[in-house]
Amino acid sequence: MSTTITLTRGELLTRVGLPAGKGQLRFGALRTGTVRTGALRTVADSTGETPTTLFPHNRLAPMDRRPPASELEVLQRFSAATEEMAAARGQLASSAGRFGPQTLAETSRHLLMVFAQGTSGDVLPYWKMAALIRPLARIAASGAESGLALDLPARLLEQEFGHAKVARFEDVDFPAPLTHEPTRRFLAGTGLPEDGFLFQLDTEIPLPTLAEYCADEDTTAELPEGAGDLIRLGHLAEGNSLVLDGRTGTILTWNEPEATLHRLNTDVSTLAFTLWLLRRAKTIDFDGEAGRVL
Repeated sequence: MSTTITLTRGELLTRVGLPAGKGQLRFGALRTGTVRTGALRTVADSTGETPTTLFPHNRLAPMDRRPPASELEVLQRFSAATEEMAAARGQLASSAGRFGPQTLAETSRHLLMVFAQGTSGDVLPYWKMAALIRPLARIAASGAESGLALDLPARLLEQEFGHAKVARFEDVDFPAPLTHEPTRRFLAGTGLPEDGFLFQLDTEIPLPTLAEYCADEDTTAELPEGAGDLIRLGHLAEGNSLVLDGRTGTILTWNEPEATLHRLNTDVSTLAFTLWLLRRAKTIDFDGEAGRVL
């Protein structure tokens, strides 16, 4: 004999609760009927609806309210589905240990279906972005094979940037200080996009060390310690150069006017993944892609 247990809205909050969250949507302790989300407040009214409103710092009155979900149960289901995607458990347990374009598409499709079922097909932009952007992390596995931080799928960069826009290097292009073998294999086999939105790869000459580059440019900037082991990959925005440590494969930024050196990425695999993410997120047509997925 089965028993159906029905929770009231108050019991839903006190016994089931909502995930704390780590992104833009966060839930804290209830205060005067309000779930705080930083600048955003999700207000549960007497009907169970949960409209979200923005409280600007210079205004006491809320701006337009548009509900992220029709009621608390729907909001909980949306939040739970997003958390399950990040942890690859529950409804999305089948994606555990799986990475690549197919896993990404399946995850996005599942989330969009969950969100559409709770909104009669009118998916709020926040949830649509969550369904199309957050699964992008499912594209690359940790680098067990490459020896780098990530193992990128084959032809990932070509499919996004175009085959002719991804540069690969040969041994003759590598300066002697580039001794980190996983980095050499990645640059030779996978390569880097020539134009990565904020980054332009220098492909006209063999990769120079930072010391060689500054000497050729006749710059008077004070070089950092170990400049002979730093290899310049190309140009970043606002007077910065992208360099890598030839011994460790670490990616850094070199600001010539300020003569400063800062760490940017773990290695070339995370650099390539970051450039892919930036371009992919920038080119997503939320309305079009959501319509095709659904």
